[in-house]
Amino acid sequence: MSNPQQPQDPPTPPIGLELPVRLAEVDEEPVVDPARRKRLALVAGVVAAVALVAFFGLRPVLFGAAGAEPGDCVVVTSVSDADVDPLDCADPRAVFQVAERLDSSAATCPRGNYVRYAEGGRSSDFSLCLVLNTRVGDCFTDLAGPSDRIARVDCAGAAVRVTAVVDGDPAADCAEGGEPVQFYTAPPRTICGAKP
Repeated sequence: MSNPQQPQDPPTPPIGLELPVRLAEVDEEPVVDPARRKRLALVAGVVAAVALVAFFGLRPVLFGAAGAEPGDCVVVTSVSDADVDPLDCADPRAVFQVAERLDSSAATCPRGNYVRYAEGGRSSDFSLCLVLNTRVGDCFTDLAGPSDRIARVDCAGAAVRVTAVVDGDPAADCAEGGEPVQFYTAPPRTICGAKP
């Protein structure tokens, strides 16, 4: 009868030597604490959200007119220097809103009462077609004057008070007490006004 072999302990290394450390198998995934994974995902999401808000919120400030897109609001600061500054649309100084952005400084705006801003050069070549940024009850200086002189003002000293803004129709009839003072074909809009 033979003696069954007992499992043997690995030999003890001589003093001062250690056994080699076992390296992780290629197929094994590192163990990551689920709570840590959630924290990392949350931090990455917050960083991405802050970056997006910063880029899109600061785009008009960082790029000025060159960063203006349809829907952005601006103030014309100088006709002679052809200069516009981006503003929040709720700001009373934001008299104009970008209706179209064209890819050439030589491009023309559609038919209507657009104020055209053009910038040409090596780094940028575009035109902005601007429409009046208004709502019923707003009062303005003379809308026929230079665009840098058109301003939202107190109705007591105004030349025109907006009585209606009709979206979808560039040739809308104005209700009693008003007449068309501005019209645009893209986007289609008629602005009606009367003396305050």
